[in-house]
Amino acid sequence: MSDLAQVISDCTGHLKKQRQDQIIPTLSRLKSQDLSLAENQRIIKFLNANEENLLSSGIFSVKRIAILGDYTVQPIEAGLIASLAIDGIWADCYCAEYDTTRMEVLNPDSGLYRHNPDIVLFASGISGIKEFPEPFAEEKEVNEIVDAVFSEYSRMWEAVHDSTDALILQHDFAPPEENPLGRLESFYPWSKSRFLEQLNQKFWQNDQSFVEIVPINQLAKKIGTKNWFSPRWYHFSKHGFDPKYISSYGKLIKTTINSCLGRFKRCLVFDLDNTLWGGVVGDEGTHGIELGNISAPGEAYLAFCRYVKSLKERGVLIAINSKNDPKNAMAVFEKHPEMPLKLNDFSSFICNWNEKSTNLLTISEELNIGLDSIVMVDDSPFECAQIRSAVPEVEVLELSDADPSDFVRILEGMNFFDQLSLTKEDFSRTESLSVNQKINSIKSSPEGMNDFLESLEMKATFHEPKSEELERLEQLLLKTNQFNLTAQRFNKAEIEDFVHTEGKFCYSCTLKDRHAYHGIVSCILGHIQGDIIEIENWVMSCRVFSRTLEGFIVGKLLNNSSGDKVRGIRAKFRQTAKNKILNEILPKIGFTKDNEPPFFWKIDSHNRIKTFVGE
Repeated sequence: MSDLAQVISDCTGHLKKQRQDQIIPTLSRLKSQDLSLAENQRIIKFLNANEENLLSSGIFSVKRIAILGDYTVQPIEAGLIASLAIDGIWADCYCAEYDTTRMEVLNPDSGLYRHNPDIVLFASGISGIKEFPEPFAEEKEVNEIVDAVFSEYSRMWEAVHDSTDALILQHDFAPPEENPLGRLESFYPWSKSRFLEQLNQKFWQNDQSFVEIVPINQLAKKIGTKNWFSPRWYHFSKHGFDPKYISSYGKLIKTTINSCLGRFKRCLVFDLDNTLWGGVVGDEGTHGIELGNISAPGEAYLAFCRYVKSLKERGVLIAINSKNDPKNAMAVFEKHPEMPLKLNDFSSFICNWNEKSTNLLTISEELNIGLDSIVMVDDSPFECAQIRSAVPEVEVLELSDADPSDFVRILEGMNFFDQLSLTKEDFSRTESLSVNQKINSIKSSPEGMNDFLESLEMKATFHEPKSEELERLEQLLLKTNQFNLTAQRFNKAEIEDFVHTEGKFCYSCTLKDRHAYHGIVSCILGHIQGDIIEIENWVMSCRVFSRTLEGFIVGKLLNNSSGDKVRGIRAKFRQTAKNKILNEILPKIGFTKDNEPPFFWKIDSHNRIKTFVGE
């Protein structure tokens, strides 16, 4: 039985046993596979046959998606529905007819607007560009045409944005298949290749807060331009790319959507034997495992460890969860001459003989992150199955049948950690964890905790954000789940409105201590209603929990608003599965329950807040 057939059979069995919670973990076994168009359609057939049962169970997040294209978009729909379903999103799609993008956007009664989409995908291609530079056009003329083409797309984005609340996804452009200028194609600015490069750059530099660019150009180059575009498929049925790559395309769109929804992963957890090195360290010893330039597999494992190190350096948390003797395991990171990863690279290091699912619960608690933020990488089918069953929230990447030479390609192809942007705070994330772990270890002793917090010499700023800080605030509001009062997301334009509109406010907060500068770690925004400060949302990075920063922020908010003669703060609060911890935190800083909204802050008690954070 093929992998797909087995997955569908297992999903059918789960439905019969009323185990709907196992459907998405089971489908996720297909994530690393490149499925054909026919296989994607088979997944859709299963979904359609069980639609009522699956949707009523609540396991899927439903998104209405409208697809507009310069090409035939039905194959795109198939790849999109299957890829998103594997990741827990049910795509309710509207497909516009071939080459009707402009008519759909400009007609207020079109199927696009009747669908009331959450997401609009502009599946644009070279055939949709109506003007290219003439041979030997001056660079100024080329730039004018770039601006004109960009303006046309920008007007369509604005039209959709004015009529819907949809997130807009816009393709950039794959390289042209033909290179009539040969080796000079990259030399002349008026060549089609150079023109498209400039147009792509314009798209990326000027995407708006409600528009996200999909890197089709990057995908086509990775696959190979001559492979990506198929003249036969284009002339036969106006396909924008060869359908054999529909799975790669679907994964890319899924990644972009997940990034916009804040559904990217934060922590990568590894088994050890036959995952970070070849062989079993308990049998082979530190210098007997395959790692380094001793063999081809050793080189492959070394390349994988270096790639993991690069992920750690860009802010991804890495951890170990292995059934191993801890002394043997640690020796590899301490003594093997070619191991690039060191013990202090890992935010958590667990080697024991417990169930790995139990250890993952410990790691989640240690690092103060949700289970759904974790990816577990393992080579054992048994261990992977046990984890999927016991903690279905954890993403599992199984490497049982993979060649170690492909490990980097497989992990990178999953796009687990793609975000809308990277900030300096992402790169300092691991520095904050050692302090958090120290805090957790002494929480049971109030005196010891107070002494430790005082020793951190914490300093914070509380200020209206500068324009260059808005990207970080957008990121915080998008990805913060635990200290997030309402789970309401705000984009850069909406944040800017709070900054500049009279009667509204937005503050950002930075924190540093004697160990590290943590950057912007909190954002609070709202408005003044009479003599009450109304908080629309307040988020804080989990990296700085339990440091009394919350009290500092509330005190500063009251002080900054003292000129308005406020008598209190009212905070909206919408409980979710992930922000329950606020039921404990808010009362500690003076909030008391009110009927509507459920928390209310009284100004006459704010002086009793103790904080170890200064300015």
